Amino acid sequence: MLPYKAFLGYKKGANGRPEIIPEEAKTVEYIYKRFLEGYPPGCIANELMSKGILTAKGRKKWYISTIESILSNEKYKGDALLQKAFTVDFLTKKQKKNEGEIKQYYVHGSHPAIIRPAVFDHVQVELKRRKSLYFGRKINFLSGKLICGECGSIYVPKTWHSTDKYRRVMWRCMKKYDGKHKCPCKPVSETVIKENFIKVFNAIIDCKDEIITEHRKMVLFLTDCSSLENKVLTMKDDMEATSLLAQKLISENSKTALDQEKYQKRYNALSNKYERLEKELADTEATIAAKKEQAQKLTAFLDKLEKQEVLVPEFDEELWDSTMESVTIHKDGTLVYRFMGGLEKKIKI
Repeated sequence: MLPYKAFLGYKKGANGRPEIIPEEAKTVEYIYKRFLEGYPPGCIANELMSKGILTAKGRKKWYISTIESILSNEKYKGDALLQKAFTVDFLTKKQKKNEGEIKQYYVHGSHPAIIRPAVFDHVQVELKRRKSLYFGRKINFLSGKLICGECGSIYVPKTWHSTDKYRRVMWRCMKKYDGKHKCPCKPVSETVIKENFIKVFNAIIDCKDEIITEHRKMVLFLTDCSSLENKVLTMKDDMEATSLLAQKLISENSKTALDQEKYQKRYNALSNKYERLEKELADTEATIAAKKEQAQKLTAFLDKLEKQEVLVPEFDEELWDSTMESVTIHKDGTLVYRFMGGLEKKIKI
């Protein structure tokens, strides 16, 4: 059962099962799309309000918690985790969040999905990643996006001269003073990252037609997964056939006095084959999902670039959030700006 009046995207169908509401589903898809483009839940909430889009309860006000709930609810990929909460008092109907008191059940494909499972799973990874990047109560726009080119660690903020008039925040490799092997990469200021972001972004705008044409071809390459998808179908067929052979072998062993050593050998061979196919299938599906995810990010970046008609006069945090994947900092002072989808630009400071 779903709380339909407070659940965006679904209504109770004629057969009593969840049924997708197309217009509301578009809002859910938009929320996931913007989040994967780099926008934080607060920005997405503001966008929905500026567009006049209402919540599931018909309210104009969107809260960050509402966006986060939509992004983390498995029901949007067609699954259902049952017994998230349970009734502790049947007279008052008081409920409590299930923290292990009773068993939970996870049902795959319980109803039509609005969000593709691969997209939903990627969002969960990104939610976890962003949550791990909080410093204190506030997350900085640089958090998690500055990468050390020497050791691969992230850069973290460090306050210099915290008690005097020269106080400022610098970003340095988190392994700068890590034991005997100190990282040689130098700290950088927020100002340096901002100023050089404007430079590299404007350099891209200067030749954007060429970049867009070239990278649209890359999108076509990334989205062509037909050979991998055929491989997935073949592996699924092989897994089904292997499973049937194992079931047949088990049934035969239960009815006939087979040589147990030979039986175990045959069973282990089938089991090992199934496990190998299962791992290969998971790896192949992950490759397909990664290619499509990169294509989605690259398309979003190219669309953003296409709409940018003039040079950027000053730093725009929203532009940064929606286009920048990371900045790698090298010990020789080279900054490598990596945009959503993989486009890279180098600049020396």
